[in-house]
Amino acid sequence: MVLPNIKPALGALVIYMFTSMWNNFMWPLIILGSEDKYTLPIALAMLDGNPTNKNYAVILLATAVATLPILIIFLIFQKQFVAGVMGGAVKE
Repeated sequence: MVLPNIKPALGALVIYMFTSMWNNFMWPLIILGSEDKYTLPIALAMLDGNPTNKNYAVILLATAVATLPILIIFLIFQKQFVAGVMGGAVKE
């Protein structure tokens, strides 16, 4: 009875939580010991580290690849996200 009413809020929560966990930088940097296990945000920061010779095409491609999972999650939960955001704005 309650679950259908909170489905928009749960969809918005899934998007927010996934985005926050996906973009987490400091915790994986502290925990992961080897460079082959680094997450995409850490790898993006490592690509940007060389100040003299930056390959902007590689950085742009890596940023696009890192954005794809967030975009896919948003497209899956788009209806619930919009309903959750609009639900708080409706005045009764």
